[in-house]
Amino acid sequence: MKISRNKCSSFLLLSVVFSALLLSGMTQALQYEANFKVAYRYSSLGLQLAVIQPDTDGDYRNYLAQRYVYGDINRPSLVTQIESGNLERWLDDSIQPKDWTNYTSFTIYSTRGFEYDNYGRKIKEWIKGTNGTIEMLSQYTYNAKGLVQCKARRMNKAVYSSLLFSACSQSTAGSEGPDRITRYTYDELDQVLTEERGVGAGVLQQVYVTNTYEGKLLRTQTDANGNKTSLIYDSYDRLQKAHLPIETD
Repeated sequence: MKISRNKCSSFLLLSVVFSALLLSGMTQALQYEANFKVAYRYSSLGLQLAVIQPDTDGDYRNYLAQRYVYGDINRPSLVTQIESGNLERWLDDSIQPKDWTNYTSFTIYSTRGFEYDNYGRKIKEWIKGTNGTIEMLSQYTYNAKGLVQCKARRMNKAVYSSLLFSACSQSTAGSEGPDRITRYTYDELDQVLTEERGVGAGVLQQVYVTNTYEGKLLRTQTDANGNKTSLIYDSYDRLQKAHLPIETD
């Protein structure tokens, strides 16, 4: 079948015009609210800015939503806060999440925050309630290779403003008991060898799991009671069998 030169030229012209419109940003498609639809908002760099959950009772009001806040100009891709709350009215993607309150109310119930070191590694994570008080705080410490060495759930709110330098150390205990500290060791391939829980908490401290590897393949896992699980792979390194320990009296 022959295609005429005129038809070919017309098709080429339409393609060029359509591409130009896309590149210029003139073509846009607005989102609309619908039952069971979860809407996501992104920046021009592809960073997630918000999530809007569907309306649960069909009255087209009050949507559970999350709004993401990112770092300063030197760290534009690191999220520093996630605000969770109630968006009174549906707003389409022509309105930036940072401007939501210019059009409707966004009642924030909790804020999850993140703090980073000079290498962009997370060193603190906290949750604030509606009163702005930190209700939960976790701290992270890294080894010389940049791998998580310890993570600590600090249980005493009185120490939140003056944390110890290392997450591997217990802080002053309060009424909630000792900190929940987990410590990791790694092999030369940066694979987790041991996961130790209850670090610094006396009799609660134990090696929760011990792993062995063959190259990059996990071969065995032994829990704190000495129960060992063995993993078998096929010739393509796909998991084929898992031999679980048998409980005996």
